[in-house]
Amino acid sequence: MRKGLFFMILAVFTACENPDGVYYFYDIVNKELECCDEDACASVYMTYPRFKPVNPTFRQMNQRVSGELYSYLQIGDVEEQAEENEMFEFFCEAFKEAASGKVESPQNWELDTRANITQMGTETISLRINHHQFTGGAHPNSVVSYMIFDLSEPGKVLDPLELILDRDALLEKVEAAFREHHKVEDGISLSEDGRFFLDKDSIFLPSAMGYEGKDWVMVYNTYEVAPYSMGQTVLSFSLDELKGIVKGWK
Repeated sequence: MRKGLFFMILAVFTACENPDGVYYFYDIVNKELECCDEDACASVYMTYPRFKPVNPTFRQMNQRVSGELYSYLQIGDVEEQAEENEMFEFFCEAFKEAASGKVESPQNWELDTRANITQMGTETISLRINHHQFTGGAHPNSVVSYMIFDLSEPGKVLDPLELILDRDALLEKVEAAFREHHKVEDGISLSEDGRFFLDKDSIFLPSAMGYEGKDWVMVYNTYEVAPYSMGQTVLSFSLDELKGIVKGWK
């Protein structure tokens, strides 16, 4: 019988200055948890940047980033003011409760969430969050999201739609790229193709959009536009190509 709770925290410190003269300091935080009961375990791995809280902007950014990652630990009802370690413990208890109710061998749980800096300028800092989770069921689930921080207002996360200057022009490029990505035959509409969750012939913008270096990346997560078996659809455009369509960054 294996029972227990294991934590490991590792911080790697980095100090940088970007070409525009914005000084920033951050560490990469790695957190691991393993919680076991009988013959199954729940494992959690998280990694994310933690900016030096020298001003309200970075302090609130840290709170928003860690809060976003820890929200993935929520299984059922959790107190809003729960501390980080308490969130780990709640996740562990949820796993043990699920494992104890299994007549057959319980399944291992896994949660892997990684936030990486993908863009840093004088006005914005962008992060991409890759989240992978399995808490029982037929298959795991993976989700991509972005956080784009407005440095002019402490803790403000921009809606990516705010950065789109010409929605119609972007949709035109997205549909062409989407058709090419999925090899949709000429003369066949996306709805007629039959593989996609589209009631109309035109495509829509995904929830996950953000800066990655000098590119604007758009991710249709599983089930957003197509069945699980087709996976995610990732479309990437250079900001030069999208000049006048998506706001560039400085």
